[in-house]
Amino acid sequence: MRELPGVGHVDGARRDAAADGARVRRLALALALLAAVVLTGGALLGSAPDARADDDDRGGRDAFDDDRWESRDVGDRMDARGEAFPDPGGGAGVPIDFERDEIVASGLSPGDIDRLQARGFFALQRRRLATLDVEEVRFRVPRAYSVASAAQLVRDIAGGATVDANHLYRPAADPCAGRACRVRQLVAWAPLADPCEADITVGLIDTAIATDHPTLRGSRIENHVARGADRKPGGRSHGTAVASVLVGRAPGEVVGLLPSARLVAVDAFHAGSGGDRMDAFDLLAALDQLLALRVRVINLSFAGPSNTLVEQAVQTAERRGAVLIAAVGNAGPRAAPLYPAAYPTVIGVTAVDEALRVYRRAGQGTHVTLAAPGVDIPVANTGGWLARKTTTQSGTSIAAPFVTASVARLLGAHPRLGPEEVRRQLSGRTRDLGDPGQDAIFGHGLLQAVAHCRTAAVPLLR
Repeated sequence: MRELPGVGHVDGARRDAAADGARVRRLALALALLAAVVLTGGALLGSAPDARADDDDRGGRDAFDDDRWESRDVGDRMDARGEAFPDPGGGAGVPIDFERDEIVASGLSPGDIDRLQARGFFALQRRRLATLDVEEVRFRVPRAYSVASAAQLVRDIAGGATVDANHLYRPAADPCAGRACRVRQLVAWAPLADPCEADITVGLIDTAIATDHPTLRGSRIENHVARGADRKPGGRSHGTAVASVLVGRAPGEVVGLLPSARLVAVDAFHAGSGGDRMDAFDLLAALDQLLALRVRVINLSFAGPSNTLVEQAVQTAERRGAVLIAAVGNAGPRAAPLYPAAYPTVIGVTAVDEALRVYRRAGQGTHVTLAAPGVDIPVANTGGWLARKTTTQSGTSIAAPFVTASVARLLGAHPRLGPEEVRRQLSGRTRDLGDPGQDAIFGHGLLQAVAHCRTAAVPLLR
């Protein structure tokens, strides 16, 4: 059929104009949605599960659990004890709990290091940790070796060495939306006069802290870094949230248990695939820094695998009189115990909500010492210049600072107590939850805080 002159051109122009109009409308809608997300601090994007809407009742772990990492490039990997990680198909969903091509060791002589380098090992970093009295070495493993076989070769070459995988630890907090809980009342927390808290010193190993955040302005935060020079700095969200629970100075907005205390914070986390993480090598250095500064009360709001070198450092810290408080982790009730909370001398903390129900992601077991508020807790928000100043988070990471602050107060009242006596005192002043006595879900029960101090300072380490 013959086309009439000009008709095809006019129809095409009309179609082009209509398409342009549709594109403009779509762009306007996208910009409006983006503005709404920014102005609501991301609330329109949904929220992570809380204590009542978690991963599942079987304790399974998903990609957003705080105490494991997922890889899209896994391949055949062995753990430090020579056991293969399960591969559920296609190399997906396998937790990365150590650097796949690294090991850490101590007790090596210069000759041992030379012999290992001759076999293809590369010493990425060496550090003398004076307070722990060890020299740690981080090696890159030759491609021909698995982590397990590399560790065994080190043992064969240097019989007296301590060697393990360079395990990874990650923050144990899940962001969630919800109203701020009346958490101080749950643990019988009463404010103290500034002179009583002014000389309290608390240590924190975590991510970096946004000390310029409005809820932390005026807080006495002393920042240190224990991250290897070859590591890219991580974010500041987790460390800032934990710091706001401990020393926040915005009453009614964040918990701020010890607003006048001194916080000695060590940033030991680095950016990695999937988010911020810390390896065993840098964790050792962070502990060494705090012990060298004679910090006696140390908050560890992270969880990961057991590591031989870390276990030895924890034992050294305890012998020197330090009290370590750690999150039990959010891998689920049927997960294996996570560390450092599961080491015998560490106070392991689980999380409960305002109705005293256990956080459904929280780990369970005999290593749970105490329960503390950890669901929908108001914390400092580092979401951007247009984001709300505060948000709420859930997880055992957020529960641990409640116990840490109470330990600091207890030592202020009774400065001669040792770590084991501190554990006994706190365990004896709880509100029993669950089965009578200590149980695998709540430990000894809900923390009931020390409400007074009789001295002006928490004593530093010997």
